[in-house]
Amino acid sequence: MKGKKVVFSGIKGSCRFSGVDRTALALLAVGELLHIGKNSSFRFGRYTMLSPRD
Repeated sequence: MKGKKVVFSGIKGSCRFSGVDRTALALLAVGELLHIGKNSSFRFGRYTMLSPRD
């Protein structure tokens, strides 16, 4: 596949959650570290969790 052009498409943005329980928060934290999914080697599926603002 060397030298072949590959086109990827996707979305970029942000979202805000509230009232997330501890289990879901733990799963989101694991996902932030592992980046598991299709084309993850191309940085797809990457996200960063930010601390809530005061």
